[in-house]
Amino acid sequence: MTGVHDDDPEPCPRVYDPVRRTWSDAWKDHLTEMELKEIASDTPRMMSRVSEHVKEPKNLLEIAEYGIENPDYATCAIAEIMDQLYNQDDSNLLVAIDGYSDWFRNTEYTSFRYANSGFFIPPHDLALPRIFIKFDGHMIKNGFKICTSTQEAYHGSIFTPNLIDSPKGFDAEVQGLHLNEFRNAVRYFYMIGRALQEVSETRIESIHMESQGNWKGLFEHFYCSIEYNQRI
Repeated sequence: MTGVHDDDPEPCPRVYDPVRRTWSDAWKDHLTEMELKEIASDTPRMMSRVSEHVKEPKNLLEIAEYGIENPDYATCAIAEIMDQLYNQDDSNLLVAIDGYSDWFRNTEYTSFRYANSGFFIPPHDLALPRIFIKFDGHMIKNGFKICTSTQEAYHGSIFTPNLIDSPKGFDAEVQGLHLNEFRNAVRYFYMIGRALQEVSETRIESIHMESQGNWKGLFEHFYCSIEYNQRI
């Protein structure tokens, strides 16, 4: 039910964290007898699979609908859909993930099992995020995967291509907007009401110089401007 194949390796192996000086499964030493009984009773149920209930689906939508109607099998249904997409010949497949580095930050979900790391569960230890976090574009039979990282440094970790074993040539750094692209973006902000008035060419060139064509800097400039005017 967690979207793991029979022959997949253990998704959350026991590892030693030298920074926190503890094993990843140290929480097992603190389980109560009642919790151990609950785990023992839940394990057989978790070994079931969506194929036992949707034996001959005609399309992927049928699998998705079963997952919606039966939340316990939702993750398994998503994993099955992804597996089918990765191994089909009928259509070209593009998997696009924005902010890929965010998958390496702790989630907002808490558990006593992570007391040594602030109680927050990392994405890899949750079944649903684990389906998408894989750097597995080379496993797609008829397509490819694009991942973007908008920030490279986090507390306690650095996210760069060489540190995640991304092969040379598989990454590209997004440069700042050229001045003409910058002009078009400013005009677009005016059209949608993000900029409250038309921006002069002098001001456009000034903002471009200050931000070096950085898209986020441009967006934040007008976001802050409109917030300020709304307060006034």
